[in-house]
Amino acid sequence: MRLWIFCGLVMLVTIFGTSAAAHVNWFVEADATPLPNYSFTDPVFLLWVAIACAMICTSIWLDGKLPTLRVAQSSLRHDFMEILRVFTGMSFLLTAYEGALVAPHKAADGAIGLALLFLQAAIGLMLIANRWIMSAAILMLVLHIGVALKFGLLPALEYAIILGIAFFLLLNTIPDEAWKAKLKPYSVDALRIWTGISLVALAFGEKLAPSALGQVFVAEYQ
Repeated sequence: MRLWIFCGLVMLVTIFGTSAAAHVNWFVEADATPLPNYSFTDPVFLLWVAIACAMICTSIWLDGKLPTLRVAQSSLRHDFMEILRVFTGMSFLLTAYEGALVAPHKAADGAIGLALLFLQAAIGLMLIANRWIMSAAILMLVLHIGVALKFGLLPALEYAIILGIAFFLLLNTIPDEAWKAKLKPYSVDALRIWTGISLVALAFGEKLAPSALGQVFVAEYQ
């Protein structure tokens, strides 16, 4: 009951709230003129490389020192799964309503785009209605393959978190109890790994590889 009240409040905020965009691609044109770049030998670049390496080494060291968190209670775990399912469905429906695939800047043009758009909307309805979740998870994989074929591999990897959510739902809804008991523990790992891949791809696709996007964004939006 508490879960549905929470989801209802979030839906009201989503409907009546103003839209927001959080990615560089949503603000800057793809053909932005690049500004002067830093070179690999610049002191500022080397400093940030050192800081990044220090953070990675510290994280590895802390991973062996910090206690392992206990698995959440089944009721709490179930609530988080429900929130993930509902929010993913709402995201798919709202993006489809805007005529886009996965993200607002990926317009669903052409016959293939339109087919993927209807597929995305259908997946959103299935997730929100909590019906045929295993089928919805498989269709999410199909949708992501379609996005990769239409927009390219790197743009698709930027939203690889969809694959993580799909595998998470899939491994938690396997009908065979024996296989479910074996594979369910890997569902969180799948979600974690694909989320990490998504973040890395976003870093390269929007900040590092086309550095002009990030530079123009910072110059225009202080």
